Amino acid sequence: MVAVRRAMRACWAAAVLAGLTAALAGAGISSAAAQGDLSSSATAHSWRIEKTYPVYPLPVRTANSVSCPTGRDCWVVGQSASGAGEIAVTANGGRSWAPEPVPARTGGLAGVQCRSSADCLAVGRSLSSAGLILATTDAGRTWKSEPLPAAAGDLAGVTCRTNSDCLAAGQSLSGAGLILATTDGGKAWTSEPLPAGAGDLTGLSCLSSSDCLAAGQSLSGAGLILATTDGGQTWKSEPLPAGTGGLTGVACPSSSDCRAVGQSSSGVPVMLATSDGGSAWTSQQLPGGLDYLGGVSCPTSADCWAVGDLFGQNAVIVATQDGGSTWFEQATPFGASYLGGLSCPTRARCLAVGFAESGIGVVVATTDGGADWTSPVVSPVNFVSAVSCPSISHCWVVGQSSRPAGLVIVTTDGGRVWKFQGLPHQITELEGVSCPDNTHCWAVGQSSNGASVVVATINGGRTWRSEVLPQGGIALLLSTVFCLDDTHCWIVGQSASGAGTVIATSNAGGKWKSQVLPIGVGVLSGISCPTSSRCWASGVTATGQAAVVTTSNGHSWKSESLAIPSGVSELDGASCRANGHCVLAGQAANGLAAVVVSANGGRTWKSAAVPRIAGSFSAIACPTSADCRAAGQSLASGLVLASANAGRTWTEQRLPDDVGQLGGLACPAAADCWAVGFTGEGVPMIITTVRATKAG
Repeated sequence: MVAVRRAMRACWAAAVLAGLTAALAGAGISSAAAQGDLSSSATAHSWRIEKTYPVYPLPVRTANSVSCPTGRDCWVVGQSASGAGEIAVTANGGRSWAPEPVPARTGGLAGVQCRSSADCLAVGRSLSSAGLILATTDAGRTWKSEPLPAAAGDLAGVTCRTNSDCLAAGQSLSGAGLILATTDGGKAWTSEPLPAGAGDLTGLSCLSSSDCLAAGQSLSGAGLILATTDGGQTWKSEPLPAGTGGLTGVACPSSSDCRAVGQSSSGVPVMLATSDGGSAWTSQQLPGGLDYLGGVSCPTSADCWAVGDLFGQNAVIVATQDGGSTWFEQATPFGASYLGGLSCPTRARCLAVGFAESGIGVVVATTDGGADWTSPVVSPVNFVSAVSCPSISHCWVVGQSSRPAGLVIVTTDGGRVWKFQGLPHQITELEGVSCPDNTHCWAVGQSSNGASVVVATINGGRTWRSEVLPQGGIALLLSTVFCLDDTHCWIVGQSASGAGTVIATSNAGGKWKSQVLPIGVGVLSGISCPTSSRCWASGVTATGQAAVVTTSNGHSWKSESLAIPSGVSELDGASCRANGHCVLAGQAANGLAAVVVSANGGRTWKSAAVPRIAGSFSAIACPTSADCRAAGQSLASGLVLASANAGRTWTEQRLPDDVGQLGGLACPAAADCWAVGFTGEGVPMIITTVRATKAG
């Protein structure tokens, strides 16, 4: 069912298991009894996990700042959930991260600057709220605390003009602005004289060895930029546009060009620019909908990026390629809630850090100037919902990527290699896929405006095109597609009113037509058509009973729901043959998995002998007249049953321990099956049967 599959992604375990447990309790069946003796009912280990798309968390709970002295070497600083300082390093451009040891009593770290791949400074505070500067000269293997003036409080920014001359900015313990300077690489730090009224300073950037800027706010909360032209001996306040509020970052790609980011006095994000080294600043126009901008980086005078978040708790990245005349938003990977630190060593490579919706630290990166941002620590796949395998070598999997956008993954070598395929823009997710051969596929899902979409390929997925739905079709919620050949396809789902719906094409998608269903049919989620005129579709009735409809001429449908054995509440998967033999799988009203079989074209249906397991089936596949498999979930894990006698009796197949739930199934041969779903931890997953000839 579409509703069940969607619930699965948001919080599938709690929702589904609670429903099953309640149903079992109402029927007087214990969970343990319903699951049965798995050790005796399961067959040999016949499935293995083929592919997962896990989240690899950054070992920094809240990431505040990043510095990349090269395109491969980067350091991230932040803090743990308890407020302790954390540092992580990558030597491969962000694909993997390792934590680094920090001195005891280190509190939150807010800024980092790496002069080389060996020398870095990190600033923040101790657990007692005193100012803190950590230094490493051995690529982070050891970090030590530097001696600071007693009045130093929280530090937020750090920059180095040379290998020995560095500045750190923040505030004193009294809340006044503070800039510290070192001329010996950090062994000794002294306070610089600042204008009266300076408050917290959060950003630093140097145009040359003598010219530097510090950004933050005054004690009154107004925006503040301080400038020095003598290496920090004196600092003066620069005039800013009226209404400028606190500033959070500053970047100077040349001796005259700088950008400062923050917010206005009314809380609206602002971008300030100067082309004369800071004597005069002007505001630049930003895209609408921004909530906050916290970091800016400019590898060239023309190319700059800024990061923050949108209203609604989604991270945002904005960029300019013309020096700030125009700023535009770039697509951010799904799951990033906020980005606050940014480092762009070149106009092609940038890393931004923050935290994800789950609260873990997150890194997003680009290697093409922002055309594509990915997250090495966030799964590229949000979910996988369906699979279709026209042969033992070719399989297509659909779902949703982490952007979020529609997702297609394909293997053409039996699962050794999986590749992502491109889709038309504006598709947010795909629910179903059917590939009648190795070159033709159809998939159904939704666009960014909530409308239903159908996409197709005639060249093995090298290109996908959107197809035109019948009038009113975009208002449908389409979930499952079945294609008999490269000409005939059917799609089922539900209308906006909740009634079942079927649309079909008999000319390879050139035209889709709505078909009339009997009154009382609710959501349809299973469809099988063994010939161009003979089909069965399954789901639920409008009153909550199992529904089966059939057609013998390819366009008019009749109900067979009354022939379904009592107690079956929904049927989500269908597999039928031209001789009228059909097997449907779903769930009984008492919460147990259910299979029904017809051997006479649907005139009568019988319940199959299924192990007494609490769960439900979402898909079924019968590659031969005798061999069938059904996939779904039990109370404890994913579930696959197998039949070798045309569905009359079933036995459970043992799955890898980490299989949590299965939502899609395809069997191009009796010994060759694929299923998609989630691990027990909610990681998107592809599993397959194990054969002696299959590569391990």
